[in-house]
Amino acid sequence: MLLHKWEFLLTLSLALLVPSAACPGQTEEPGDLKAELEKMKSVLNEMKSSYEMRIKALERKVAEQEAFKAEIDEKEKEIQGLREKIAEPEKKAGVEALEERVEQLEQAEAPRHKAAPVGAYGGLMNPDLSVIANVKGFLSDNESNPRHKKVVVEEAEVGLQGFLWPGIRGDIFAALEQHVHEDGDIETEVDLEEAYASFLDLPVNSQLQVGRKLQEFGRLNPLHPHHWAVPDTPLPLLRLFGDHPWFDDGLQVSTLVPNPWDVYVKLQGGVWNGKKLEGEHAEQAAGFEGPVAWKGHVFTGRTSLDFPLSEHTNVMPGYSFAGDESGETLLHGADFTLIHRWPRSYRKLRWQNELFFGDFAIASEGEAGDHAHQHVGKRDADAWGGYSLLELTLDKYWDTGVRFDWWDGDDLDDEWGTTAFLSYFFTHSMYARPAYRYSRLPGGENEHLGLMQLVFGLGPHAHRLED
Repeated sequence: MLLHKWEFLLTLSLALLVPSAACPGQTEEPGDLKAELEKMKSVLNEMKSSYEMRIKALERKVAEQEAFKAEIDEKEKEIQGLREKIAEPEKKAGVEALEERVEQLEQAEAPRHKAAPVGAYGGLMNPDLSVIANVKGFLSDNESNPRHKKVVVEEAEVGLQGFLWPGIRGDIFAALEQHVHEDGDIETEVDLEEAYASFLDLPVNSQLQVGRKLQEFGRLNPLHPHHWAVPDTPLPLLRLFGDHPWFDDGLQVSTLVPNPWDVYVKLQGGVWNGKKLEGEHAEQAAGFEGPVAWKGHVFTGRTSLDFPLSEHTNVMPGYSFAGDESGETLLHGADFTLIHRWPRSYRKLRWQNELFFGDFAIASEGEAGDHAHQHVGKRDADAWGGYSLLELTLDKYWDTGVRFDWWDGDDLDDEWGTTAFLSYFFTHSMYARPAYRYSRLPGGENEHLGLMQLVFGLGPHAHRLED
């Protein structure tokens, strides 16, 4: 464009110089000069029009190029946004892979450098301290029930928990308990419920627990009663183990079994002293009346599984076994639990079932001399029972449910009952639970029992258990 301007100026200069280039002494006529000027003006107008057209064409091209550049910039922004969207999941996958690798390295170094996990509030030197009280009040239409119109602190439990060494944990629970005797008197005693050390980092995904421990027999017995979803003890547990969950002294090994289906499979086996259970009756010729009378050491085993049916539903089947070294007492337990959770909600449905079967060698009766009904030998007696619990968590604070249980023994009247309850959680460590129970007693009598439970505590062990 600059070149065209110089051409125009050069042409104009030449045109102006033309008259002065005439021969000396030659004079042009005014008419000729005027015609020449008109001609030059016409040429200049044509050149001006041509240049204007060319300028407009160039301006259009520049405008088109600017519009095209703006479109290119917009497309580049769109491409960059798409690249960021593509890179985001790749970056997330890379972070997850890095986190997984870090976790693997931490597990590999665990025996040497593992510290107390999050939740061990006391740290390595100071244990976690917990205190929990389990208070119950009773009102029955059966005047012979020794708990009628009584308020009992069934348990005031103190727990000390913490890591003794990286990978080694200690748990100790002592309880002040109140028992109501048949005559209505209340006895208070101190009981050491649990005191065991757990070695958590053994080879092949194994752990070892040594000391006194609640037995891993079924789903309810391993839990402290203040963590139960029900306010009273189901009939089969009451008949087999007495008023308190079964605990004993010994050792237990557990391991997680890897499998190609990525299903939670846990195996447990233990050897125990065979502790005499509280409230034990003498053996009767009629049949087993319980609690269990172990003879010698007791061997236990349990298999438990947990696998999902869907994103919000999972099932947990299990099998438990216990037998003493004399071979006279064998216990079997099968359990099945189904849990369904509503998404983005506290609502949860639990259907929990346990079935127990016992094979016992008990004294048999016969006649010997002048005395009838003498114990003259042993015979097998079977007893079995179970319970089915349906529990619905309504929201963060309310929980309700109903349980049906029964017990049946050889040569003994069977018994069954139904318990309905409603729980309100003030906090994670305090709740009130009113309940109603209907019982069909062994003699054929009926009982209607009202129950009010209040549980409160301090410390991590007092917190509500979550699945």
